[in-house]
Amino acid sequence: MFKKTTPPLIILALVVIVVFSPMLSNDFVWDDEMNITENNFVHSWDHLPQLFSREYLTQPTDIPYIQQRPIGAGEITYRPIATLTYFIDYHFWQLNAFGYHLHYLILHLINVILVFCLIQMLVKNEWAALMGALLFAIHPVQSEAVMIISFREDLLACLFFILALIFYVQPKRKVLEQIDLDSLMCRGFGAQIELKYLAHQKGFRFTELPIVFKDREKGYAKMSLNIAMEALFKVLLFGFVHRNKK
Repeated sequence: MFKKTTPPLIILALVVIVVFSPMLSNDFVWDDEMNITENNFVHSWDHLPQLFSREYLTQPTDIPYIQQRPIGAGEITYRPIATLTYFIDYHFWQLNAFGYHLHYLILHLINVILVFCLIQMLVKNEWAALMGALLFAIHPVQSEAVMIISFREDLLACLFFILALIFYVQPKRKVLEQIDLDSLMCRGFGAQIELKYLAHQKGFRFTELPIVFKDREKGYAKMSLNIAMEALFKVLLFGFVHRNKK
């Protein structure tokens, strides 16, 4: 599988590097001063414990005094993971913006590869995954998030979001690939029960999470008589049929 996906991954890496490498010569801009260059918070590991205290947050009224007294991390909202990466970057690069932008380039490339993996997982077509990942990689909406250092939380949020999707989709994809969906007898809500039964027969285990819609205690149900009858009788029927197939 790795050999098959190598050419698309090489293409993605080259495109990302060619398109975004000019930013490596950029300097700090805008909020970078409050978060990194003018704020001593990330300049010393002694401040690391403050990531988990109220001293981390910066009040808007304190921003004008950034060069006169400690004002926290320069963040109005709680973003400790992003600030932790600033600690790491400053440790290795001090105030050399090249290293920070290089970090961004690598993060964006990782996100692009993850998008490729997610699409390939969903559609089972590496070239469709390549086109989708290319669109994600070079879409203009990415420019601000990738090229401005103080917007790193956008890339990190994207990273964890895509990883969460992959870990969510992968086991469900594995289950559905083991079931002949064309053989399902139910078409309504009964299909959920049938799918669970077939998945159980394949050796999979699952956990039911009950959902209660409190705002639907009154009103008209959308469930038709056909769906109700299917849930009542077909469930018994497919249980009988599948047991006889063994």
